[in-house]
Amino acid sequence: GTFRLCMNYCALNRITLKDRYPIPYIDVLLDRLHGAKYFTKLDLASGYHQLRIHEDDRHKTAFVTPDGFYEWKKILFGLANAPAAFMRKTNKILGPHSQHAVVYLDDLLIFSGSD
Repeated sequence: GTFRLCMNYCALNRITLKDRYPIPYIDVLLDRLHGAKYFTKLDLASGYHQLRIHEDDRHKTAFVTPDGFYEWKKILFGLANAPAAFMRKTNKILGPHSQHAVVYLDDLLIFSGSD
């Protein structure tokens, strides 16, 4: 197995200026699937870890272990703005293909109604 660190960023999240990028309602996303015949569901593994934390903000994620002092270079689960940042980037990448795809947090569903 592998290890996954679990960090408590409650204090940081309380003072973080929140990114108000809209997280869609599941009902709205499901309505977009009406008439679709084919589906591909992707769980973007370690999705948040694909986005960098700005160098000036990395110190805010610092933690200490018996092995030393560390700062995250990539966004991680548990930071208040991680879902919004990831969805914004994924929706931007999908751009012109967004009529056939929906993004919800780190999940992507591609759909089509035709052969």
